[in-house]
Amino acid sequence: MEHVASESLYELQEHLESLLTSDPEKSPAMRWREALKLTAVHIAATFSVTENEVAVLVKTTDGTGLRFAYPPNLAAGANVFPIKVWSFAGNVARTGIGAFDNAFTDKRHLSIYEHIRLDGPKSGTIHKILAAPLKSERGVLGVVEVSRKGKDSAEAGLDFTSNDLALLYDILTRVSPCLESLSAKRR
Repeated sequence: MEHVASESLYELQEHLESLLTSDPEKSPAMRWREALKLTAVHIAATFSVTENEVAVLVKTTDGTGLRFAYPPNLAAGANVFPIKVWSFAGNVARTGIGAFDNAFTDKRHLSIYEHIRLDGPKSGTIHKILAAPLKSERGVLGVVEVSRKGKDSAEAGLDFTSNDLALLYDILTRVSPCLESLSAKRR
């Protein structure tokens, strides 16, 4: 199983790198969206969640806010919130340290985003969450969250562990350079 995951990660890295120099017919924004989708699909498969249980948030150009970049339904519109406002992602962005919480419904968080309808089989309350910073040499670029949703904690699925956090860090360390380059080119 471990070998399959690392082989898949290697293929993801190659695909992301090819987007940096791919077909000039694709706009930088199209390449960025494709990179986000590929990354989310890989992370969803790794953690046995749906694509809509993976969120990518990027810092605003002034660095004071986080904006949803993925999933597309959350990326549409003005879904930006100040990093200073307490949120799970904001805390990860501020500290640069990943975290997980298996009793997320009991904690204060920005639950407004749970009410936005997303396509797919799982929606509803986030019961469990895992998040890690998307880093570059310049610092934290954003945050990637993996959530487990459901009617209750049992339906949401397995608890996240420190091993899951280490695995998410590994994935993000390997894809961050490409995502940073693609993000900069889309502006």
